[in-house]
Amino acid sequence: MKLTFQPTDTHIDLQAGQTILEGARQADIEITASCGGKGICRSCRIHVLEGELTAPTPEERQRLGAQQIGQNFRLACHAGVLSDCTVRIAPPLSEKSLNILSQTEETRHELDPDISKQHIEVPTFSEERQRSELEEIYRQYAEPSRADSNGPQPVSIDLAALRQMPSFLQQEARDLTVVSRRGTILALEPGNTTADMYGIAFDLGTTTVVGYLLDLHNGKLLASASELNSQARYGGDLMSRITFAQNDRNGRQILHENIVNTINKIVHSLCEQSGVTAESIYESTIAGNTCMHHLCLNIDPLRLGFAPYMAAIRQRQVCTASELGIHIHPQARIVMLPLIAGFVGADTVAVILASNLHTIQELTLAVDIGTNGEIVLAAPGRLLTCSTAAGTAFEGAQIQHGMRAAEGAIDKVAIDAKNVHCHVIGDGPALGICGSGLVDAVAHMLDAGVIEDGGRLLTAEKAEQKGLPLFLQERLASKGAPKHFTLLPAEQCDPREAIVITQQDIRELQLAKAAIAAGIEMLLRAMDVQANALHEILLAGAFGNYLDPTSALRIGLIPALSAERIRSIGNAAGLGAQRALLSHQAKHEADQIAGQTEHIALSGNAEFHRIFAENMIFPTLNSSRSMPDSIEVQNC
Repeated sequence: MKLTFQPTDTHIDLQAGQTILEGARQADIEITASCGGKGICRSCRIHVLEGELTAPTPEERQRLGAQQIGQNFRLACHAGVLSDCTVRIAPPLSEKSLNILSQTEETRHELDPDISKQHIEVPTFSEERQRSELEEIYRQYAEPSRADSNGPQPVSIDLAALRQMPSFLQQEARDLTVVSRRGTILALEPGNTTADMYGIAFDLGTTTVVGYLLDLHNGKLLASASELNSQARYGGDLMSRITFAQNDRNGRQILHENIVNTINKIVHSLCEQSGVTAESIYESTIAGNTCMHHLCLNIDPLRLGFAPYMAAIRQRQVCTASELGIHIHPQARIVMLPLIAGFVGADTVAVILASNLHTIQELTLAVDIGTNGEIVLAAPGRLLTCSTAAGTAFEGAQIQHGMRAAEGAIDKVAIDAKNVHCHVIGDGPALGICGSGLVDAVAHMLDAGVIEDGGRLLTAEKAEQKGLPLFLQERLASKGAPKHFTLLPAEQCDPREAIVITQQDIRELQLAKAAIAAGIEMLLRAMDVQANALHEILLAGAFGNYLDPTSALRIGLIPALSAERIRSIGNAAGLGAQRALLSHQAKHEADQIAGQTEHIALSGNAEFHRIFAENMIFPTLNSSRSMPDSIEVQNC
């Protein structure tokens, strides 16, 4: 049976009863399955355009409801094909439509790359002068960082480069370019290619992967590109992927190949954008969490799935591109930056490196909010860190109308004294709501009084008793109906279904924000300081970049500091990976950071669980904060 995915018009053959998610995995089609295909979320929702499928399962009926099933929406993980079918992913997951943070703060990097090039000319030898051509290359080779008063230090050569040498020197022109990395010759290239010397820094995220192409001569950023991590079709969170790697006979290999394929897509995009050839890229630094690090290297992540959550390796690891199957120069070095702990990885090391937290003179908190929330508390001479399982709510998963920050997502919400205002990415009909929109919505619903501090959503009748404005009463469900608050009516949405915030959505956000807030409090206690002593809070990553700090404060996600002391630092993990690519010293700093940072374990800590429960409550409305008369937010 033929299954067709639109709008790419991709065709694959399936057996009767096979699910659409199985077909997507087979065809390398991006369908996110946040729950790992268990049918307990809506992230793999598809729209059936034609064809016959198996009957909707109870899980589909619960997650989608009668209206959406009647409109031919299904869950790809449960819907099996019974005839030729055509489907469309809803919402679409084209990388170009997503708000993936691929840019980093403008900054100047110290420039001392490990890669260097030198142009030399090898003379012709006679029978009387029996010297090897490699000896002559060694004699002429002089890497400035390794030279001393007695001349250049001895060097080594990769076997692959040595095998290339005779064919190059048989040509009439006997000039070569030596490509080296700290005393090891990686490649020999005919002619003078010294002008072309590039590297790529990667931020390897659970959800997205971002790459940065840099000129190693001057540190200039030439291009950046991002892709969804194609492992997401096997689970949105790390534990789902660890489980898949354990339970599927080829699971680890599949996940490894998926992340390498994602990296190679980015390499191709960077080269297309810049005109740089992949063969002139000689080094890549990679910063990722511990699980992504292990899967990229094809190391079994099993021990990360249970206490004491041990990494197989924490030190900086260097291998060749050909060993991993990354499509740059085969002898290019892939530098996996060091890890701190089982769930505090090289991405946190890179954030610390980029933001100079290891040299900070003021008490500073950095928070990278995602599926896992990595938190760092820095004081002069001390670094503390922890990781909390925030879940996928901040990325729109497990939310009734949740979706990624893509075209059609409500990303900003405000409520004034007269109306509810929403902004939709792309300014078209709304398809759902992303994490920043959810935080905004709940923050303003708290201010408006439709959510109580404990998280309970009012009914229309209760709102009337409290004297709330009529426009708010009309958006609330009546007593006896499932509790919800309507953000947008059906006529402003696609499909024609009102986008609502449900009681369960609020609970999911409470769980996510409580995990982050409790992790922060545990670090403050370990440092024996109060939150009001913080000089600054740094929000890292894509979610932190798009998050409204006042909304984050209102729901209790971060400590109650003035908004001017809260600053977004963009993709700090990507910036740290760039620094390590461009500087030998920065690599050593990363090693020192990983070794010196104290990891505070939260799993099984009774105090953490108590603080987590306390932080489920939303902060009480400050008397100085109230609903404004009007707010300027673009209406959907």
